[in-house]
Amino acid sequence: MEEKTLRSSMTPLLKAVKLSRLFSLFYLSQISIAMAPNDEYKTRESIRSTLRKHFVIPDVLSVAPNAYASVQYSTFTVNMGNKVDPRYAQHTPSVWWPTEEGGLYTLMMVDADVPNRRNPQYRCRQHWLVVNIPRVDIYNGKTLTEYIGPIAPKNSGLHRVVFLMFRQKGPIEPDEPLITVINRGPNIRTRFLPRNFSAKYSLSDPIAVNFFQVGFPIYQNKEERHSWVRKGITPPRHYVSVTNSTAPRSTPPAENIFGATDYTIVVNGDAVTVPQT
Repeated sequence: MEEKTLRSSMTPLLKAVKLSRLFSLFYLSQISIAMAPNDEYKTRESIRSTLRKHFVIPDVLSVAPNAYASVQYSTFTVNMGNKVDPRYAQHTPSVWWPTEEGGLYTLMMVDADVPNRRNPQYRCRQHWLVVNIPRVDIYNGKTLTEYIGPIAPKNSGLHRVVFLMFRQKGPIEPDEPLITVINRGPNIRTRFLPRNFSAKYSLSDPIAVNFFQVGFPIYQNKEERHSWVRKGITPPRHYVSVTNSTAPRSTPPAENIFGATDYTIVVNGDAVTVPQT
């Protein structure tokens, strides 16, 4: 009788263990799928060619990485220059790149075209910076710059948003202060050069790359704008682009590229009001 009772009490636990194993297998299978290289970018030469075509080399990089990084947002996949409406990139993506057992890595996400491609006097803007990442476990790394989605000021054309991965020699102790989503100051994230950060901490040459392009919005109509207003997620006027040409007709004021008032951005699904300095 006691044996039967014990077996009965163990049944839910055994089911939970089986479900956990199934979930683990599913998760690993999804990682394998996501890490599968894009057929078009299996070689370093094909990666280099695309980076040069879009002037990521030399604007951001000096040399081409050997690998293509897999970057997956909830509604789209980053694919070496594809054009995306930035409202679909307000959540942190899943990112995979080739790793080695015991390796530590640095992830950078930067906008190369600040305030625009013709006059990039604020190149680059940090959108995400994480160091000491064990393999691809980003959330166990050390975040130096918290994620914010892409920003495209009015009439600034398309912006190249670049993901870069570097291998570290070992753990690093950066002296840069944490930049959060609500840090004050319009230029606190700008004038960040991946080359300089990499040299400062003796990182490898970039080992993986990917990028996409944004203009706000790529697809815009009056009803969509009104729906964003009702949801409370419409950027201020400097964030509403009416053109997506790479040669913008005008540039937002250099001293204040964020507009004249407080503004709201969406970070991982939450609206955050950022005070203007």
